[in-house]
Amino acid sequence: TFSGFFGSFRQNFSIQDYVFRVARYTRCSESAFVAALVYLQRVIDFNSKVKITNYSVHRLYMTAVVVAAKYLDDQVYGNDYYALVGGM
Repeated sequence: TFSGFFGSFRQNFSIQDYVFRVARYTRCSESAFVAALVYLQRVIDFNSKVKITNYSVHRLYMTAVVVAAKYLDDQVYGNDYYALVGGM
């Protein structure tokens, strides 16, 4: 299941602000951000039980960005840094 992606609280900022924060502090490539959106769409298409809500959107997005960056980018940070940036 995807229950690990559902937080017990909502982030205090919009997804738009969150995306800007992730872009600013992770310095991922544009390709990584595009791939992250593709990954999210594939997860949703593959499993209809996955619902993106205010309680899961930030975690799902950050996870997709990290996977995409580690696959596509030459210079990446450690998981602890991504968790700090993502507020997890």
